[in-house]
Amino acid sequence: MELAVEHDTTYAYATPLRYSIQYLRLRPHQSAQQSVRQWSVKGPEPLSQFRDGFGNDVEVLSLTKPHQSFTVSVRGRVSTVANGGPSDEDETLPPAVFLRATHLTAPNAPLIDLARSGAKGAAGIEMLERLVERVCGAVSYRGGVTGSATTAAEALNTGAGVCQDLSHVLICCSRELGMPARYISGYYWADPNGIDYEANHAWAEVYVPERGWIAFDPANKQRVNDTYVRLASGLDYLDAAPVRGTRRGGGTENLTVRVRVAQAQGQQ
Repeated sequence: MELAVEHDTTYAYATPLRYSIQYLRLRPHQSAQQSVRQWSVKGPEPLSQFRDGFGNDVEVLSLTKPHQSFTVSVRGRVSTVANGGPSDEDETLPPAVFLRATHLTAPNAPLIDLARSGAKGAAGIEMLERLVERVCGAVSYRGGVTGSATTAAEALNTGAGVCQDLSHVLICCSRELGMPARYISGYYWADPNGIDYEANHAWAEVYVPERGWIAFDPANKQRVNDTYVRLASGLDYLDAAPVRGTRRGGGTENLTVRVRVAQAQGQQ
């Protein structure tokens, strides 16, 4: 399948900024699951680039003159394959690194209980599939009840959240069971009409011995397939956020995000 992606992120401020720096993890890698046909990331100034410790390509937008708004735009096409197998991303770190808890994925007693309930009587991929079912049963998908700073413990306590929250809960529970897990940001073709969304998508990859990294999307209760484009990975959202930065001045911020993922014209 070939997917066409349009993604615009616009920041507007009540008063001019003195400067702002944005770190953009918006460029997908080539792999057996996806082949990048076209891709561009553009901002109001030229971008510098480096590769972070997780192997993500990061582009940096530095605005050092007073400004009151700016837009980062992504346009691209990616051919994807539904092989159902583990991710074959080039690994820069051993799986054990992804056992480490973070503030957003720190376990508490209810999360530990949830993890253990999914582990009873199973091992390996079967245990992981049961755990996904438990997580989806404990946290329903609902927007507007959590934010970017919501932790896995808070999402479980609320009983609802978005893809970021469900991924954090699954990651936390997987690590509690001794399975390394990482947060993935990317795009998802969810509607044949190519409707607009207010954010990109997120899911989790869990390391299963003798199987490798297996990608699950708990928000949609399914394995990742050819309707997904993988962008970046990390221990949690903060490591893989598509756009994240800092600023000086500006007052109140107004953020507008438009994401459209569609099947490329001429594709069936």
